[in-house]
Amino acid sequence: MAESTFMPRFLLVFMLLFFVFIPPASAHLLNNGYTELTINGSRVHSQLFIPEKSLLFYDRNHDGTLSDNELAMEQSSIEAMLQQHFILK
Repeated sequence: MAESTFMPRFLLVFMLLFFVFIPPASAHLLNNGYTELTINGSRVHSQLFIPEKSLLFYDRNHDGTLSDNELAMEQSSIEAMLQQHFILK
């Protein structure tokens, strides 16, 4: 009788231990924006689309959104950041 309950208990313990020690899954961030490039001969036109959540560093009143006024006040800082980090080669 003891042998007939050993296997189900063993499987139960094994399954519990297996699921307890599985590391959590991770994935890349969703939309971090994108760039649209238009090439015309030797000229390149770039449009950079950045989600608002990526620019919340510039949210002066910390309300979780960027107003037109905040964007205007931070325009030079945002441009400087883009000039430093956005490189087209």
